[in-house]
Amino acid sequence: MKKYLFSIGFLAFSAFLVTCKNEQKNEEIKETYATGSTSVFVEESIVPIFDDINQVFMNTYDKANVTIVPKTENEIVNYILQDSVKIAVLPRMLNDRELKPFEGKKVISQTAFAKDAIIFVNSKNSQDSIINLTDIIELIKNPDLKSDHAFVFDNINSSLTQYFKNKAGVTEFGDNVYFAKDTKEVVSYTSKNPKAIGIVGINWLLQPDEEIQKVKKDLKSMSVLNENDKKYYLPTQSTIADDSYPLIRELYIIEAQGFSGLGKGISSFAASDRGQRIVLKSGLFPIKQPTREIIIKTN
Repeated sequence: MKKYLFSIGFLAFSAFLVTCKNEQKNEEIKETYATGSTSVFVEESIVPIFDDINQVFMNTYDKANVTIVPKTENEIVNYILQDSVKIAVLPRMLNDRELKPFEGKKVISQTAFAKDAIIFVNSKNSQDSIINLTDIIELIKNPDLKSDHAFVFDNINSSLTQYFKNKAGVTEFGDNVYFAKDTKEVVSYTSKNPKAIGIVGINWLLQPDEEIQKVKKDLKSMSVLNENDKKYYLPTQSTIADDSYPLIRELYIIEAQGFSGLGKGISSFAASDRGQRIVLKSGLFPIKQPTREIIIKTN
């Protein structure tokens, strides 16, 4: 009988420990600004910089688990409008039309954290090294205009495609514009075809993965005409900083969770001094210059 009672007591105690452990586990995964799990939908052309920030964020807050989901701009905006995506990273702010469905229902936070550039790349075997944005817009607006070059975008639904559609005021491109699947396909095709000009975000060239690194040596960036001073500028960190390079865009973390969750946590981290240092190190330009401490030694 004593043995039987002991067995019952042991089983009850074991069940109690399991219950406590499960409760502790549930408590640990509860989402706050620094704990829990979530997904962030990131526009494909700017994945590398957000991945850098996210890795440091998760190393700093070891109970946070943030999964990056790369998507096109059109896909992400549609998900936001359907209220099925709560945290996103885009190379622009949501416009008034996109924000209108949330008026009086939810506060949408949009935090700028970096300045990025749209760049033109071509083969090192190409003789072309400069490009005029006005000429590109005219070619896009007038499909009947002929060009010796083929312009290659990363995706028909990407932010880069939408940017040039807005610039040209068109909904479709002409026959001299082609669409790849992603940035990797753009740089691969462009590196092998001297008549091709690829249009990509600079982030992937500054922080290439193994596949892009292999073809990067066969590419060169083109200088773009600044209409204000009539000079051509290469895309560099300094020309992004002083706005002399004419194709600059700001990157935003868009948060629509409605509570102090990981969206607020990672957007605050990205805009913080530490987050801005990560941006600066990446080759992009931070929205806020990180502070520098000057230590003066006295004898």
